[in-house]
Amino acid sequence: MSLITISNNTVLLHVKKYWFENVIFILLLFYTLFYFTPSSYGKALETMGIPNVGLIFGAPQAVRSDEWVVWTPYLQALVNNNFQRFNAYSIYHEDFRNFNALPIYDWALTFKPQFWSFLIAEPARAFSFHHGFLIATFIIGWKQFIAKILSPYHYASSGIAIGFSLLLFFSGFIQTTWTTMGPIIAFFPWLMLVLFTWKQNSISYYVLLTYVTTVWFLSHTYPPLVVSCAYLGILLLGAFQTNFFWNIKRCVFSLLACSLGVLIAIYYYKDAIAIMMDTVYPGKRISHGGEDQFSFWLSTIIPYITHSTDKTVSVNLNACEATAVSSLLPLISLCFADIKKLKDLYKKEALILSSAFLFFTAWMLFPVPLLIGKALLLTKIPGHRLVFILGLLVNIMALTLLVKYGAKLTLKRMIFFAALLFYCWNLPAIYGYFQYFDKSAIELLTVPLLAILLIVDGYQRLPNTTIVSSMVLIAALPNFLYFSTFNPIQSAQPIFSAKNSEVVQKIKTLEQEDSRGWLIFSGVPGAILNGLGLKSFAHVLIQPQLDFFRKMFPDLPAEEFNQIFNRYAHVQLHDIQKPESPALDVIKVPIKQVFEKRRQRVENITHTPCNINSVHDGNLDTLVLHNNILYLSGWAMSSEHRYLTNLKTSELVNYIKTPRLDIATAKKDKELMLSGFNFEIKLSEADISLMHHEGFCLFSESRKYGVNELIHYSAKDINSFMSPFKK
Repeated sequence: MSLITISNNTVLLHVKKYWFENVIFILLLFYTLFYFTPSSYGKALETMGIPNVGLIFGAPQAVRSDEWVVWTPYLQALVNNNFQRFNAYSIYHEDFRNFNALPIYDWALTFKPQFWSFLIAEPARAFSFHHGFLIATFIIGWKQFIAKILSPYHYASSGIAIGFSLLLFFSGFIQTTWTTMGPIIAFFPWLMLVLFTWKQNSISYYVLLTYVTTVWFLSHTYPPLVVSCAYLGILLLGAFQTNFFWNIKRCVFSLLACSLGVLIAIYYYKDAIAIMMDTVYPGKRISHGGEDQFSFWLSTIIPYITHSTDKTVSVNLNACEATAVSSLLPLISLCFADIKKLKDLYKKEALILSSAFLFFTAWMLFPVPLLIGKALLLTKIPGHRLVFILGLLVNIMALTLLVKYGAKLTLKRMIFFAALLFYCWNLPAIYGYFQYFDKSAIELLTVPLLAILLIVDGYQRLPNTTIVSSMVLIAALPNFLYFSTFNPIQSAQPIFSAKNSEVVQKIKTLEQEDSRGWLIFSGVPGAILNGLGLKSFAHVLIQPQLDFFRKMFPDLPAEEFNQIFNRYAHVQLHDIQKPESPALDVIKVPIKQVFEKRRQRVENITHTPCNINSVHDGNLDTLVLHNNILYLSGWAMSSEHRYLTNLKTSELVNYIKTPRLDIATAKKDKELMLSGFNFEIKLSEADISLMHHEGFCLFSESRKYGVNELIHYSAKDINSFMSPFKK
């Protein structure tokens, strides 16, 4: 009986100790039950003209294109390929083993716990669990790790660790990059926990360390974050567990275990690494010191100066690039930490963290010699990505000061904080981003909240741990209000059912009409079409496909070819004369060279005089005459492809039907999804003479919309300015 009682008490104590983790676990189950996911893939559905019936809360973010244009479509494509390594439903047959982790059914799935649900659950459910699992892993991991490093301090409590974990999770950088960079930041604290919990040299410890290192490295192998986290880990060990480095056996064997984990990941990626190291981008990209604005660096200390609600006020960066790991905690610590003597700041933790902050600040703001940057791997971190490590260092240092020395709430300190915050709130106006008092004022809510805490403390003396916990939660609140709605709540079901939609099936007919099985369509960005099961030429190639493009452009000089195609890139189709790469991650290919040279059947082309009664609807986007070939592309108020023209004897060389989802959406008529066209007409001498004497006209004809004029040039137009026929 006593054993049962002891056992029950142990369970109750365990439940009480880990109540927060239990709540997160219950929320994870609830999250998965309803297929929730923080995905902006609804933007892809909008682009395709597919109703997003799965949107539950918020709005998909166009700026999250790395997610809805690249990563989610790649995951969809992998599901379509039954989780096999190479993409059989792509004209490029690309390798799914790339630096964005995917649930490929191979040996490395052992090291991808976030994807294990794909082994047993339907894709939509597994996708939801994957995101929920990472959210839970992040919040619990950072809570446990912060509790670990704060445990020696006098005012430490689980409430402080919980508050800091939530503050970090809802910071701008984490929320705006979550659906791509979230995994590597979520697993990092678990790697640190293993390093911090060493007790003796045991095989199980080093096996666990190797395993967690491999999990972390394979979660998202993005060099700027990998290098940043490696530096952060060394700094945190030095600041909070210096004896790690004095125990030679522990240090050496731990380093070997971590190195083995990295080697496992490198072995897994060996094929991709061999290709990517030689690419123009990102392989040969080098970041230089001193590239960033002072105001952007300052945002790691003073939050929200580059944002107003969901709007970016930084002039050179989008909403994702302009966010930092930041909060009001540094200002609160500066004003309320009960540091009695300035010499108290010259402690090991503060010295290491502040020295590291100055070191990374130098690389971000000043022209440090490139040789130093290469030796320290800083050339792998663009300056604007340093906001991750800079912000974490500042906030952890602010937290340790509060927890170590406690907080002192007085009216004078309160007034000083309010004045300082009011000044910081107006910093964007000082930089010219806003008019004075024109920025959102969410952060000012902390003033009345701290005032309430001051009043309560005056009436009933609060324990200092309670005061510090409250301050951390108050600092987390503006982060939550600013950024918690950035990622919408979306049902995962439409993400995987969209491939069966009417829109996709209509587009698939174009793929079937091409003898190569290619879909030639320029209206949808990135890898969206391939994710929906279509063999689209327009795609995102994480690894370059040099052999494929060399066959297509054999006459392009070697250096020019390499500069254009040897890169990670969004392959786009454009009406241009030769391929080009106008941006680091973009390849533009001439659409005329991709179309299969064949004659598609047109329902009817009828000769007609140009003076027939009609309305003008539809549009001619391109009209070019070159070597007696007339090139026309555009869209018509018809998917029946019947045309009227005054040309009499010319030969139709090529005709391509093209999707126009934008027209179908704008006109609210799904029948117009295939209303696009691309003509190549070889003009006879008789018709050229006719155009100069009578002009040129083209009409579309349909049972539903009747006759619509696409273009009508008079003979005077043709002879006077000839503008539509310039090469």
